[in-house]
Amino acid sequence: MPRNFPTGAALPESTDSVSALTVMASVRSTRGAEAAACPPSDDEAGCELALVRRAQTGDEEAFAALVNRHRRAVYRAVYAALGSADEADDVAQEAFVAAFQSLGGFRGDAAFRTWLVAIAWRKALDRRRSVARWLRRTVSRDLANDLRPNRCTVWRRRDLRRRTR
Repeated sequence: MPRNFPTGAALPESTDSVSALTVMASVRSTRGAEAAACPPSDDEAGCELALVRRAQTGDEEAFAALVNRHRRAVYRAVYAALGSADEADDVAQEAFVAAFQSLGGFRGDAAFRTWLVAIAWRKALDRRRSVARWLRRTVSRDLANDLRPNRCTVWRRRDLRRRTR
């Protein structure tokens, strides 16, 4: 059942195709991701920072736990930028891959979620720009072909001018 986004638009549920397993094909079992997650406690920020530090050292299960924690926030941000559930799933996937590749650059100045959503937002804007560029090229070619008169059109115009004189 769709929920409302703060903009008032209905937000469909993620298709759950964005998961730790699709981001990291090398993670063999989901039990490892569950074991990597911190138990519920008062110190969520410390737990998350510990997961990030473990992921930075190459612990794929820790990164899978981070993906599981933040996949809905990433999906919602990307969906808000794109407006398409299918595109949002694809871009969220790309965002998690990009985050994994640049995990060493995370300094901890901001919350991990903030850093991750910023990456996702930039990926979504990049996708939106690339789609807009593609549309401009495609539509402008089609319009140019439609506006270019063919022989029949030229003859009809000449005939119409002769008749109206």
